[in-house]
Amino acid sequence: MYGWLTASLTAILVEAIAVAKDEEKAKKEKKEEGSSSWITSTRFNHALAMTNNCTQALVACSLLGLIPMKPRTTASLGLLTSCISMYSMAPALAPPPQKATK
Repeated sequence: MYGWLTASLTAILVEAIAVAKDEEKAKKEKKEEGSSSWITSTRFNHALAMTNNCTQALVACSLLGLIPMKPRTTASLGLLTSCISMYSMAPALAPPPQKATK
């Protein structure tokens, strides 16, 4: 359990560093060319990863007894973590077919 907690906290730190680097890169790109669509998708991916890692850390702390939570709350956070993980591993949707123009 302590390994899981440590891994979750480390993942939070790694994501925070990645966010800082990407924001710096986005500022440079915004000055040079203007805004781009990768900034939005990158921010969403980082936010999703940070949310997942934070909920994992909360569940680990709760199971270790470091944070007093009711079992139902711990189970709900575990379910949320599982749903976020499933969403992040799901394949991207195919683009809608374009209608033929006459």
